[in-house]
Amino acid sequence: MNSEIVSIRGKEKFVCDGFIYIFDSISKSDENVKFWRCEERGRCKARIHTRDETVVKTLNIHSHDSSATKVEVGKTITRIKNVLLRQWNKQ
Repeated sequence: MNSEIVSIRGKEKFVCDGFIYIFDSISKSDENVKFWRCEERGRCKARIHTRDETVVKTLNIHSHDSSATKVEVGKTITRIKNVLLRQWNKQ
């Protein structure tokens, strides 16, 4: 999976062109298509649709700049969580 980031509540995230998207839903007409919304939900209307981790449709323009730093922070936090979970499960 492209997503190396997981939200605080365990939802998968998708990174594309320096923007982070949160999983929203699966298409009712095609179960292979996932709908994603921009992480900046309150102020940005950008969305993407993916099929097998490939972006097939882009909707709206982001109302903010992309952030490579934010992406790296998200990946690092997810890695730390995974290490802690593995340690917890060993006990």
